Amino acid sequence: MGPVDVQGVDAYPGVVLSALNLLNVPFGTMLGIDGLWVLLSRAVEKLFDGTGHLAVAS
Repeated sequence: MGPVDVQGVDAYPGVVLSALNLLNVPFGTMLGIDGLWVLLSRAVEKLFDGTGHLAVAS
């Protein structure tokens, strides 16, 4: 689950701000969706696992 697994960096304020940004139509909605997508994705969790390394498929 997204921000629950993030270690070292608290993602909850970002999720709350992204959710509030959904109310600002039209640009805030786009930024809010993008922010939630990024903060809740599994690939981004690897950036916050303490090593700072993200495996990139080539």
